[in-house]
Amino acid sequence: MLYLHGRGVDPRLPPGDAVLAHDWLQGVRAPPLTEEWLAQPFPEQVACVDEWLDDCEAAVGFSWGAWLLLCATLERLERGLEMTPLLLLSCVLGEGNYTGSQRWKAPRAREILGALGVEGTAATMFPLDQIRFIQGTEDTTGDPDAAQRLCAAGHVAHGVHGGHGLRGKHATQVIARELNRLAHQIGGG
Repeated sequence: MLYLHGRGVDPRLPPGDAVLAHDWLQGVRAPPLTEEWLAQPFPEQVACVDEWLDDCEAAVGFSWGAWLLLCATLERLERGLEMTPLLLLSCVLGEGNYTGSQRWKAPRAREILGALGVEGTAATMFPLDQIRFIQGTEDTTGDPDAAQRLCAAGHVAHGVHGGHGLRGKHATQVIARELNRLAHQIGGG
């Protein structure tokens, strides 16, 4: 299992604490996305995540980590590789307040949104049985309507009460349920 956290967030903080505490059959790898690592050019970050996906059965991403997983997975799909099952938490869909100071458009935003079927006329390129989302309905970092937009495109996307950190009883319950589902999907639960 691979867990990628958000920019500047300790992977042990929510929602990462639930991912790391889960009993993954093959263990969990949570590489530190340090400021130095994040200073790499975006294509190098995606290439690194692409390599990490070679060695995992599933991946969970939070915030920037979720965006990196989407970008690396799309590149893998375009090369004809099978998709690693993904659970994406607070995935800011293309534009958001990633840096904490201003709205910012993520690299490859239009391409990813099109591949998800959220923008444009094409259907999603991502196998719907291999990707799920949990989004906070009061998330001020990204689009608070992200779950609705994803559901309209055919994705399973839970809109839970809460902000970007997905704290709160309902969010915690949905995350636990989705982690159990993911573990069962990969044969570990």
